This record gives sequence, C-alpha cells and structure tokens, in this order.
Amino acid sequence: GAALVYGGRQLGKTTLLHAAEQAFKARDSRNHAYYLRMDGQFQYAMERQGMDVKTRVLELMVKKLKDDGVLLSNSKGTPEERLQAEFQRSGTNRVLFCLDEVDSILNKDARTNFQLVRSLAALVNDSNQRFRVVLAGLNNVNRFRTHPNSPLEQLGGSLPVKILSAQDARNLIVQPLASLGYRFEEPELVDRIIAFTNSHPSLLHIFCSELVEQLGRRHNSEDGVHVITQGDLENIENNPDVRRLSGDRFDMTLNLDKRYTVAVYGLLKVYGKSLSTFSVKKALEVARSLVPEEFQQMNETSFGGLLEELVGLGVLRDVNHEYAIRNQTILQLIGSPSLISDKLQVAVRDLKNREEDALTCHPAAADLVPSPLALQDERLLLSVKAPDGVENYSVSVIMGTP
Repeated sequence: GAALVYGGRQLGKTTLLHAAEQAFKARDSRNHAYYLRMDGQFQYAMERQGMDVKTRVLELMVKKLKDDGVLLSNSKGTPEERLQAEFQRSGTNRVLFCLDEVDSILNKDARTNFQLVRSLAALVNDSNQRFRVVLAGLNNVNRFRTHPNSPLEQLGGSLPVKILSAQDARNLIVQPLASLGYRFEEPELVDRIIAFTNSHPSLLHIFCSELVEQLGRRHNSEDGVHVITQGDLENIENNPDVRRLSGDRFDMTLNLDKRYTVAVYGLLKVYGKSLSTFSVKKALEVARSLVPEEFQQMNETSFGGLLEELVGLGVLRDVNHEYAIRNQTILQLIGSPSLISDKLQVAVRDLKNREEDALTCHPAAADLVPSPLALQDERLLLSVKAPDGVENYSVSVIMGTP
C-alpha cells in the first residue's frame, strides 16, 4: 500500500491517516496503530534541544510502544536497536505508525543521507513484516522520492491527495443537502458551486455550511423539501467572509512553495487578469526576471514540473501543452492588482532570503503556553558573550502585557 501521502493543505491527508489507524486496529486485536504529528511541539523540541531527527523520532516510537506494552520497559540498547530486536523477529503483534506533517523532518533527514528513512525501511522490509509506516506531508514531500539516493520508495508506494473530481464534489454537495431536505432548482446550480470552490473540499464545506445556515433562517422549522435557487447561491458568493476565506485558501496553496507564488502572481502582474494560456517558456522568463538567482538554473523541463504540481493542486489546468488558470472564479477572489503586487513582493523577498520557518516559531512548554521568544530570539540571546573582564554575566529578559 501507499507509504507516502502528499498534497496541498486541507485536502484530507490527516483524515486518511486517522482512517488508516482505525482500520489497522480493527483488522486484528493484536495490531497497534499510532498517529503522530511531526510539527508543533515535536519540531520545537527538536530545534531547541539540537537532537538529530533520527534519534528523536525513534525515541518517540519506542515510548509509544512501551506505553502500550509492545516493548518491554527494561529492554536495553538505543531506540533503533530496541526496535530491531522486537520487529526483526517472528511475533504475533504488528504495528503501524502514521507520521503526519513530515516536511521539516524529511528536510533535516535529507541532510544526513536519510538516516531515519533508511532505519524505517529496514524495519518495514524485514521478512517478518510486523512494522509499517506511512509518511504524510505537503506536495513538495513527493520531490524527495526522486532525491538522489533517496530510500523513500523502499517504504512503499505514494498516494497524491488532490482536489475532488467533479463527480465526488457533486456527491459531497448534493447528498448531505438532500438528507437535510433540500434540492436544487436547476442541476446547473451544483456546477456553479463546484466552479466557485474549485472542487476544494474545505471550500465546499465552508460554502455549503453558509448555505445551510442561510436556508435554515429562511425556512425555520417548516417541513418538506425546500428548493435552493440561484439567488441563494449569489448571496453566499457575495458574502465577504466566504470570499475572503476562498482567497485565503488559494494563497495557502501557493505558499506551499514560494516558487508557486512567484510563478502565478508574476504572470498575473505582467499580463493582468486577462491572462489566457501561457507556455512553460513564457512563465519561466517572468520568474527569471523576478528572482534570477533561483530560476536561472532551472530549465524548461524542471520548471514545467513545478507547473504540473500546480495542476495537481487545482491552481492550473493543461491546455494543449500549455497552461491556464483553472477557472475564472479564482481570478475574482485573489484581490486587486496592487494586492497581487504586494503578495508577489513578499514571495520574492522570502524566496531570496530562504529563511528557516521553524526558527520563527514560538516554542511551547508542556502546559502549551507559548514562549514570548521565537527560537531565533533564543539563539540570539544565548549566543551573547560576556564582555572582556566581566566574570559573572547573564542576559535578563523582562516580559509583560499592557
């Protein structure tokens, strides 16, 4: 089965992992499954303590297995040795680890020649087949499969999570509404919702939730089947909160990789919202003019790969070996030319700086109260050296709220 699940934000990757966890447990009472997030506190702790990613992840796995009684608490050796001793032998219990938000973990592991992934692959491919792992992350995680000497494919196949097909989107709209007693005046109205939401499951949920709330206020507690009209949809489409959230979801997708933002908003800045189809060459020329140090080294084939990723994310569509924005609704939601220019400037700056996002996060203690200092602030303070001639020297920070 798939061992690498990837795709844009809020497309359902986490839901799939939870479903896999529950299905694995239900298959056999001796099965154990665990869902672990690799971002948040886990990432902060790793940045703060300076521990290598392999040790940190395997330690967490060992702890979960000890708590469940799968591993003996008095077993000896490193985390890797303890896992090998248990799962590289015959036994009756089997385990599945679902690791979510692994983007930062894979980035760090790649710098050490994928030591973590290689250790996991050795456990997965053991002849006893008692250990399975699934990694999930954003769309760029799939690029690691083609990384030189990458062992990711040894874990299993890959599963892209994309925007919904037209039929799946239609079912997600029509069936729940029908169960609530609503039907559409015309079948084409369903297509209108699909176009407005770009078949994105999160946006479909937002749109239909607002629609149900609006219809509920109008019909109150009346029984029977109620008709959804074109006017009902227009009210939702013109709702400023819905439009803002829709535009935010589009930006969220582009911000998965700042190169996406530069490619799309760069074209819109140069050619305006009247942009029709464009070639890989045209888009690459615009990107090179904005961030030459990033795109000059890319040829049309590699840049075309970026555009294909945007097709998978539902931003672009193929048009006879060229590309176009997926639908005109997107262009209505992304804001004015000046806002597009502002977003483009931010993306260009971030792409040039290539800052480590984790260092701008505020670590949280066990009580989930975030530190007032970001990790980069902590590093700056801890790196301060005592002035010459001063024996007892420390840095004091006083924090408060208005």
